[in-house]
Amino acid sequence: MKSTRIVFLLCLLAILVAVFPAAAQEETFGLSAEDFALMTGAQFPEDAAFNLATQFGLALDGDDYASWDFAGSGLFASDMFSLLLNGSITSAGSDTPLNIELRGVDGSLYISPDGGTNWFGGTAEEIEQMLSGCASSMGSDLPVNPEDLASGDMSDLMAQPGVMEAIMAISSIDPTTFVTIVRDADVDGSAHFTTTVDIAALVASPELAPVIASAAAGSMDTTANDVTEEQLQQMSAMMASMFQDSSLVLDQYVNLATNEVSRLTLTLALTLPSESGTSNAINLTLDFGLSDIGDATVVAPESFEPISQAMGALMGGM
Repeated sequence: MKSTRIVFLLCLLAILVAVFPAAAQEETFGLSAEDFALMTGAQFPEDAAFNLATQFGLALDGDDYASWDFAGSGLFASDMFSLLLNGSITSAGSDTPLNIELRGVDGSLYISPDGGTNWFGGTAEEIEQMLSGCASSMGSDLPVNPEDLASGDMSDLMAQPGVMEAIMAISSIDPTTFVTIVRDADVDGSAHFTTTVDIAALVASPELAPVIASAAAGSMDTTANDVTEEQLQQMSAMMASMFQDSSLVLDQYVNLATNEVSRLTLTLALTLPSESGTSNAINLTLDFGLSDIGDATVVAPESFEPISQAMGALMGGM
């Protein structure tokens, strides 16, 4: 059952990523042609810095209850970046402070689990090898191997029940039934666009019926062909009800003088019932603000330990 849920969410993500650009060739989602061209044609400056504010919360029913609250700030440019995250993790009634700093410069990544006191670092090649090993160890616990996906091998994903049906449905699904875009009042010389994704309407799309049938078959230990029309309708209604209090909103600000993005805010509120009947909740807010890079720079720490030891240090601090 867990694997079918994972695949179902992967399919939803694939639909959102793949359908929107294709539909954008013909649809303006309620905007005028000029406003839609301004929003979709906006670019990110190559040499600008970013400020970042993030909050993330996860509530799980029962013993797995946990929550995270992060606030961050950073500098992102074409050849360097830095990011400082502060917050806390709550699990089983215990609060753990979080203070992580990241720096990327000269092709290497550095991470400090204590806000800059102790550092771990490595080159891109060393990090790739480490992540590859982690992905390989995770592969046995997931319906698809993350390492295969990263290398472009989609065969395992394509073999999962319902995935091929979902891909076939992409060409016919109408994103205007669950995506709306409005231009709000300009803010400080920037056009403000708000894109809202109605997750419940997306899940209720008839084109997703094959995916839902596969999910239902997985929960009933049968095949999609054995799912009756009545069972499919019940499953579709249940899935739509599960996501009825969920929303995904993207606020995009475009500088009218430069036609460049000056700010992006992503807000996700996801509510799902748990097995006990209560709700699980995921709340995510990402706020990116652009600023002039000026004289800002990022420097490597004077000393650091191998990046391979970073995971142990991070887990030891939690």
